Amino acid sequence: MFVGGAAAAQSTEQEDCTLRVFFENGVHITNQRQNTEIVEFVDGSSKENFVVRGFASNVGDADYNLRLSARRATRVGNVVETQGFGFEIVPFGESGPGAEARRAELYRDDCAAAVLSQNGGSLQTAGGSVNPNVIGAGLLGLVLLGLANGGSSSTSDTQ
Repeated sequence: MFVGGAAAAQSTEQEDCTLRVFFENGVHITNQRQNTEIVEFVDGSSKENFVVRGFASNVGDADYNLRLSARRATRVGNVVETQGFGFEIVPFGESGPGAEARRAELYRDDCAAAVLSQNGGSLQTAGGSVNPNVIGAGLLGLVLLGLANGGSSSTSDTQ
């Protein structure tokens, strides 16, 4: 859900293989609707483990924001874990791709094949075309995450 060009606090947004879970300022707890949407997102996945990336805005201390982004990612991961899946967190704090939003992102690389087949075997992004036959699935996931969040595949981008 978007309000005035920005994601509404305590909402979710799904785009292809990514679920974004948005938080209020300083908050890391998900609500029941968000929990339901996380469960629906992972339901039926062929993955055993998920990577959850956490982000914080640049309001406040950078160290606090890094810890907050880790708590957000862990909270989403805990919901994933209730469905029998494992998770790994990657906290970005105030930095990272698209870090301006207070969110955690959950990515399903097992659905990437369906998205790629809809696009003739390549993914069209702001950064160009990605051919899954050229790069491995794990790297493809990182490229998709980076390019979907501002056109850069680097995980060290800063605001």
